[in-house]
Amino acid sequence: MLVYSYYPKLAGIVPLAPMVAAGNYIAARHGGSADEAPRVDQLYDFARDRLKANYIFWARPPDRSRYFPQVLDILNQPALRADPAGGLSKACPSVFAFCVN
Repeated sequence: MLVYSYYPKLAGIVPLAPMVAAGNYIAARHGGSADEAPRVDQLYDFARDRLKANYIFWARPPDRSRYFPQVLDILNQPALRADPAGGLSKACPSVFAFCVN
């Protein structure tokens, strides 16, 4: 979790691209059940709102029948499809010379 504290600090400076790994689809607490796991929309919201991500890499979990269709449902929402950044930060990172005025 400590690494997540760096994301907002680096927003707008470097491209931010967290990965939702297969383990993120299951409960984080030891012994937790899949019913306690974060929902796919919560994972997206966390990356967008808290991490200020420019990109998200979504791993396909072993149980594709349960989770990955939810990822596709979110990404296929009309508002996200109409936005080239998919609802994520469009900020051009300042480490790129063409972004600096």
